[in-house]
Amino acid sequence: MRINAVVFDMDGLMLDTEWTTYKLSKENAAKMGYEITLDMFKQTVGKRSPDAKLYYKSVFGDGFDFDRMRQMNLECFRKCIEENGVPKKPGIDKLLTYLKNSGIKCAVASSTSQAVAEDLLKRADIFKYFSAAVFGNMIEHGKPAPDIFIEASSRLNIPCGECMCLEDSHNGIRAGYSAGMVTVMVPDMLPPNDEIIGKAYTVAKDLFEVIEIIDRINNG
Repeated sequence: MRINAVVFDMDGLMLDTEWTTYKLSKENAAKMGYEITLDMFKQTVGKRSPDAKLYYKSVFGDGFDFDRMRQMNLECFRKCIEENGVPKKPGIDKLLTYLKNSGIKCAVASSTSQAVAEDLLKRADIFKYFSAAVFGNMIEHGKPAPDIFIEASSRLNIPCGECMCLEDSHNGIRAGYSAGMVTVMVPDMLPPNDEIIGKAYTVAKDLFEVIEIIDRINNG
């Protein structure tokens, strides 16, 4: 086995955004008269907006205006990053530099829409590292379906079996596993359960450890 490409999730993996999004969702839903708990929010981690919308409507009913909450979240989040910058996960810059120097291609496969994701990645000054990018609005079926990873593999022109999938969410690991990639979980909001441990090649404590894992696979 050799890793010739790494396919990255974005939120909670490269960018430290999940907890901020939860806080904003909880606050803005409360303004609309609804209570979003942490357990509810965790059900949407790794999902595209249309899939998250279906989930919240299944909980609160059709009267829940998900689109309004999402727009409020985006406006608050934009203000936050304009004031403080985009929060990056420790090790992401070092990992991307290592991959570039090693000749290993990179792709991003994020459930977030293209416009929002590209803006965040450019603000974080890491979009330049990616040879391919696939976003939630570009594929028919979101995670845990493997579509987004299969498309990323195709755009890289590297077989899924030679790609490592880096994910923080359960749905992301399920998707990468179904695509036939070497899946590595780097937990953020969700700890791995028995199912995810069974589907993951390994669980890394952070992105620094991912460098060691790839080096061990390719050179050890």
